[in-house]
Amino acid sequence: MTHDQAYVWDDGVKVETPNIDSLARDGVLFSSFYASSPLCTPSRASLMTGLYPKFTGAWKNHAPLNEGIPTYASALKKLKYQTGFMGK
Repeated sequence: MTHDQAYVWDDGVKVETPNIDSLARDGVLFSSFYASSPLCTPSRASLMTGLYPKFTGAWKNHAPLNEGIPTYASALKKLKYQTGFMGK
């Protein structure tokens, strides 16, 4: 763990992460990442809708989605899933 991450517990603390280790060993490792925007809200809006930020209405932080834009949650809700969103 890096020094700036370890300040909460103190230097030299070893954190056991068997589930994360298992994912790394047996799962998929991603080496390249792309985002539709460097800002949080537009990027999340893109993930939720599959659209570029300028088409969602949420082109800047704290801007709401345009009404009527379908999200993956609305698609799941049609399939009788109970959905909800909360902040980070």
